[in-house]
Amino acid sequence: ARVSPASHESSTENNDPEEDTVLVFDEQKLLTSIVPTYSVFNGRVGSLIDRPLLATQGRNAVVYFGSYGSHISSLHIVGEIFDWVFNQGSIQSPPLIDVQSTLCPSAGSTVLVMDGSQLVPTDLDSRDF
Repeated sequence: ARVSPASHESSTENNDPEEDTVLVFDEQKLLTSIVPTYSVFNGRVGSLIDRPLLATQGRNAVVYFGSYGSHISSLHIVGEIFDWVFNQGSIQSPPLIDVQSTLCPSAGSTVLVMDGSQLVPTDLDSRDF
């Protein structure tokens, strides 16, 4: 079912993440299915395609990653080694160092840090967004 952002009334239309609507959380499907209805990052489907994450050379890039679901998430950025990974989002615990891929527990979080002095400048204007 779908909820209109304006009225918050349910309808029987399919959950289409491409449309600008609020999608209804289906707890039963979450608990019984391994196949997601939709997958989002920063609250939108395809958000990293048309709005890439940007970082400034010389400043650390930090990603706060949370998993809202009943399954473990695996996080890997192609071509990147995370300098520090704080498991369970615990920034008071010693971090894992030089991690390529990391797991995020069900309904949990992790904090990833990339050393800004190692970031390589990229000409975003040459990419086709």
